[in-house]
Amino acid sequence: MAARERLLEAAEECFIRFGVAKTTIEDIARQAGVSRATVYRYFEGGRERLVIGVFLRELTRFHQQLRRHLRKFDSTGAQLVEIVEFTLAAIQDDTSLASLFAPDAVGLTTNVAGTSDALLQQTELLIGPLLERSHGELRPDLSTSDIAEWVLRNTLSLAAFPGPRRRTRAEIHEYLNRFMLPALIRPEATELTAQPAY
Repeated sequence: MAARERLLEAAEECFIRFGVAKTTIEDIARQAGVSRATVYRYFEGGRERLVIGVFLRELTRFHQQLRRHLRKFDSTGAQLVEIVEFTLAAIQDDTSLASLFAPDAVGLTTNVAGTSDALLQQTELLIGPLLERSHGELRPDLSTSDIAEWVLRNTLSLAAFPGPRRRTRAEIHEYLNRFMLPALIRPEATELTAQPAY
């Protein structure tokens, strides 16, 4: 395994064990069996660059899985809802994703320089092809970037800050159809919403 990849693996293991906010360069170096100097040699920005590296690597893996899942849904509206629902379910079930989207980590991971831009760019790449096949469902005044940002903000909010009202997965499905879709879908468009895939 290449040294850079080994350090990303070590960082990910530490994030799962200690949490993103509490993991130090010393922890990562110890986990990888290298010196702190070696970590900085491959990640000049130190801990922040490691956070970005792990975050984007996990996001790329997850989006591959999500793309396959979205093929089950015909309507763009249903796919947009499912992006949020499937992501929330994955964060609950996957320890790596859970560590990156934990309430004490999400502010850190999304505020590290470059992470927010990269996250939005990845979301645009994910939903762009879906929007090209929308068959007039979407509001014409919205760009791909607008829709990607809206979907991303809803996902991050529900993942990291569920609030005082803890919704079941079925309630999240209803919530998204009631509040998120009307912001994106033309009022006159026929809505074919997804059933929760759990």
